[in-house]
Amino acid sequence: MTKQQYDVFISFKNLGTDGKPTRDSELGAEIYRTLSDRGLTVFLSNVSLEKLGIDQYKKAIDDALDAASTLVAVGTSRSNLDSDWVRYEWDSFYNDILSGVKPKGRVFAYVEGVDISVLPRALRQSQTFTHGPGSLDQLCKFILNSVEKRSTGEHSGTFKHISAASSSASCSATESPW
Repeated sequence: MTKQQYDVFISFKNLGTDGKPTRDSELGAEIYRTLSDRGLTVFLSNVSLEKLGIDQYKKAIDDALDAASTLVAVGTSRSNLDSDWVRYEWDSFYNDILSGVKPKGRVFAYVEGVDISVLPRALRQSQTFTHGPGSLDQLCKFILNSVEKRSTGEHSGTFKHISAASSSASCSATESPW
């Protein structure tokens, strides 16, 4: 059986302590729709595990992490980004980049209501987008550019933080964020 390949893995805290979906899961779903609409293959556990009909969640998540070339860590609080599963996902992906397993892998943070300075160190060092008007388009541009540069072997530049006010242009595969 061939494993599914993914362009993007979206990491987020799904349920709060009350058992209800978190704001992070809503943002993750928005990102999923935006990236999928642009033709990217995206792993979002709420959608992808159901589509795959898989009940062995850890193995399916590990396989998706291995298959993805980009990870987006979504968070509305430091504690959500540091929750066990979310931290496992972005930290193991980041370690794969550092160890050379994913030399062209990219990690992006997409936050709402979180000051960049309180993000875990590895996420502070990543491209960070703050949710707001135009932010999903900016994230999409950077991911499309990253995927395109990986396929051509070029190296993309790094920017520290993109606020929602940076741009409201729509995202397409032919546009460049620079």
